[in-house]
Amino acid sequence: MKLFGGKKDLIGLDIGSNSVKIVQISHTRKGLQLKNLGITGLAHGCISDGSIQDPDTTLEGVRNLLDHLKIRVKYVATSLSGHAVIIKKASLPSMPQEELEKNVIFEAEPYIPFDIEDVNIDFHIIGPDERDPDKMEVLLIAAKRDAVDQYANIVEATGLTPIIMDVECLALANAYETNYPPEEEGSLVLVDIGAEKMTINVIKEEIPIFVKEVPLGGYQITQQIQSAYSMEYQEAENLKIGGTTDQAQLKKLEEILVSITPTWADEIKQVVDLISTTRPKDVVKKIVLSGGSSRIRGLDKLINMKTNVPVEILNPFSNIHYDEKVFDREYVEYMGPQVAICVGLALRSMDEK
Repeated sequence: MKLFGGKKDLIGLDIGSNSVKIVQISHTRKGLQLKNLGITGLAHGCISDGSIQDPDTTLEGVRNLLDHLKIRVKYVATSLSGHAVIIKKASLPSMPQEELEKNVIFEAEPYIPFDIEDVNIDFHIIGPDERDPDKMEVLLIAAKRDAVDQYANIVEATGLTPIIMDVECLALANAYETNYPPEEEGSLVLVDIGAEKMTINVIKEEIPIFVKEVPLGGYQITQQIQSAYSMEYQEAENLKIGGTTDQAQLKKLEEILVSITPTWADEIKQVVDLISTTRPKDVVKKIVLSGGSSRIRGLDKLINMKTNVPVEILNPFSNIHYDEKVFDREYVEYMGPQVAICVGLALRSMDEK
């Protein structure tokens, strides 16, 4: 969503519910080149459902990471999610894109459950509506202006300039499309599993045709670990991420995972089944996972078993070069799924020349 416009060289800044991520990518004669990559944790509760609850602590986290990475680029692409964003598929009268740009506020108003004056609106034309030859399917994206202002204020307080305010599902699609060839038939499902939510994004010919956010994520596991061991949040988070050599703890951790992850897989299966039923020509051919919680051992196999669709983990750097003297290969490969949205943001400067 190009709420501010702009075509400058920029950094991707992903302010998530438990971390801040920064990625910088340059377009060189040799292709796309990774210039900067970093992540820092945020105290639990700083961000909730896409809304900044603690601006001072959030700003401190962003500033510290910018300083640590010695960022010199002035322009930023960042993103919104949660209740700050509404994504709806609409059936609208067929018209050229230029005409819809002029009339989108009027056409979108019946679909947006906010005062139309309080949101910024963008859209993607999906294609003809097969049920009505006089209409077309359009993906409408509405972002609350107060949320846009929250994130813009954080960026501006660091001395940088927010150029693009995207939405996470589109940034994720951008990361995928840059690194993988288009699907020849059917559709694919991009699933980002973060700390507080899971975003399920169905893509057909590089266009989102269905988006769903579910309030499930890695924090569920952390909460269960806290409850099981009477641990503080950060201690439980460390156990979740780092695992344990204690066999009793390991067994309990696996029990927690088994109690939670099938629910995630069921949500994905519901979307796969919905597409199969409502858009049989666009049957899902592949599921691609990203987000910090996508690395949970056995999750990909569980989703494959539930959906009977091939599942893989997204590598957002497969078509992006980097100097292995500067970036450790194992670190980049490990971080890839977690920073996928941020990579998609960092690539926006290439999209909008």
